[in-house]
Amino acid sequence: GGRLTPSQVADKVVEAVGADDSATLEALIAPRGADPWLVVDELCARGNHAAALAFARIKPRPDTSLLPAYIEAWEKREPNVEERKLLDEMNVAMMARLPGKVLEATTSLPSAIDTVIRVRLYQSRGTAYRVTSQWAKGRVALERAGDAAVALGWLARAHVVYDHAGHCARLAGDIPGAVTVWKKQFDLIVRRGDPYAEGLAAMRLAEMQAHLGQAEEALALRERALPLLDAVGNKPAAAAARSAIGFAYFQRGDHKQALQLYQKALVVIETLGNPLALAETLVNTGHVHAALGDYPQAESFYERVREEVARARRYKKSLTLVHLDLDDFARFIDIHGPDSAEESLATLASILRRSQGDACVRESDIVGRISDR
Repeated sequence: GGRLTPSQVADKVVEAVGADDSATLEALIAPRGADPWLVVDELCARGNHAAALAFARIKPRPDTSLLPAYIEAWEKREPNVEERKLLDEMNVAMMARLPGKVLEATTSLPSAIDTVIRVRLYQSRGTAYRVTSQWAKGRVALERAGDAAVALGWLARAHVVYDHAGHCARLAGDIPGAVTVWKKQFDLIVRRGDPYAEGLAAMRLAEMQAHLGQAEEALALRERALPLLDAVGNKPAAAAARSAIGFAYFQRGDHKQALQLYQKALVVIETLGNPLALAETLVNTGHVHAALGDYPQAESFYERVREEVARARRYKKSLTLVHLDLDDFARFIDIHGPDSAEESLATLASILRRSQGDACVRESDIVGRISDR
């Protein structure tokens, strides 16, 4: 009942080709199934190139478009029995948590990484570096494996390997290296047509570029990510994108645009149960209001919130934030004017701050104003 292995899928491919069953072949090469490149590798190792070609040609997509050419090239090569045996041994060693054995056995890998087996051998070496915290060497080996996978057309494997290579670069403190690798991964994701992955990858790459001071490039990526994240319904990531874009606009001096983005982000962040994220967004909203000259109280409010967040983090205590939204307040302003609105807000604030009788808050609690609509 579980997912079929590449070897099991290869068996079914042979049966389907023999029965001229194209429907089964289409089902076997579906995106959620076993990796087609591993299935083809298994079929070619058995010498069944005709079945491999029938399988590869049944329903082309970006991940499989170069498989037929790979199979045709395979027929002209000498069998890679020793390399296949080495890969099996390396898989066993990694399962046994013996990365040192992998590194020792893969010191003399072929310089040409032009087969599925060789990509996997370089990936195995890079993974061994990674689990032994040799981040810089891991990045080099994994990036080479990723580049080779792209050259073959094995895009799904390249996506995974580039992801690991980027993490190695980041852990090594090589942020420019991480950006380089993750740009390659981002281009692959776009090529494969996966909007969900594209939005998340754009946000991560933007974070790295912002760290390098590449503010405009980071903003462009976040603005590209936002509609993608909205379209796939990833509300937390979309809220994070809005907050990050809002901060960029705030730094540019476009405070009104920043305020709109922060307020839209707040609508989602308030539902996530993350008080620190909410506090950060409220503080940033307060900064924008202060820049706009909206509220004299903005400065003291977000400074106090920052202090409380720092105290909660330091002492590992919980923090509660209550955000009150006045229904139809924009309509109230339109009908009664801004002076009456200010008076109403002052009255509400005095009710909240009562220290005796039917008090709404404790004396130690903070009451502040962060929005006018």
